[in-house]
Amino acid sequence: YPGKNLRLSNAGHNPPLLFHSSTGKCEELRIEGIALGAFAEARFQEKEIILRKGDVVVFYTDGVVEAIDNNNQQFGMERLIKIFHDKPYLQATQLVELIKKEVEQFTEGQPQFDDFTLVVLKVV
Repeated sequence: YPGKNLRLSNAGHNPPLLFHSSTGKCEELRIEGIALGAFAEARFQEKEIILRKGDVVVFYTDGVVEAIDNNNQQFGMERLIKIFHDKPYLQATQLVELIKKEVEQFTEGQPQFDDFTLVVLKVV
């Protein structure tokens, strides 16, 4: 199966996550980058990765992993990663809905003060 190339850059957000379908391992796609708009002449590094069938790439803001419950505990990276390890067969839209549901259950209605932005790509 030929790979698909993904070229990405980062403008100060959390590193995207790559879940390798062939190994079940999760990798943070770390790329140096400053916040978008911080400098007029900013240059951004690029990284190119090869994706395989079934791989999942997750772009998310810190409001996802920093969502807090009534005890002031964060949802965290471990919980986010566990969702993908437990349900690798789900489609991208199903994964987004599951993450939203898991975070809502975790926070138990606790007001959140950060944005919750999530993009899930699944290679078919």
